[in-house]
Amino acid sequence: SERLAAASRWLDLYNRHRPLSAHLDVRERGHADLLPLLSAQMVLGRPVIDWFAASADGVIVWPAKRLLASTLSLMMALDAAPHNFQLKLGLLSNFLSLGAGKSALDLYRSCDIKQIQHESLSYLVLPALGQIGATEASEAVLAGGGRL
Repeated sequence: SERLAAASRWLDLYNRHRPLSAHLDVRERGHADLLPLLSAQMVLGRPVIDWFAASADGVIVWPAKRLLASTLSLMMALDAAPHNFQLKLGLLSNFLSLGAGKSALDLYRSCDIKQIQHESLSYLVLPALGQIGATEASEAVLAGGGRL
């Protein structure tokens, strides 16, 4: 489809422009770091916030190929930019959509979330972990207060 072709172009553009960020500190945002996130949004056809929406209607069941393509592009980007919080949140949503509670919790922990951030970001993780049946992971988030 046209949307998938656009997503592919975003990833190609990302790969061509990554060398522009080679001189930057790993904690700095690279010149093309958001392109994989844009690509993933094109693949799934929705903004990140809608990728895993725990609601009365349940969760979105994504076509497996699209969800995996989105996840792989975000994993590739996060390997290159391990401190990019937006990439982490996108990948966290994908892990939850895949039912990968442990991977989601591990990524959540790697965010080094402070107490105030925990209060505002746990709304993404706790309902989703409960909905996919990851009770132990939910309890770990609650017990740790974000400092796991």
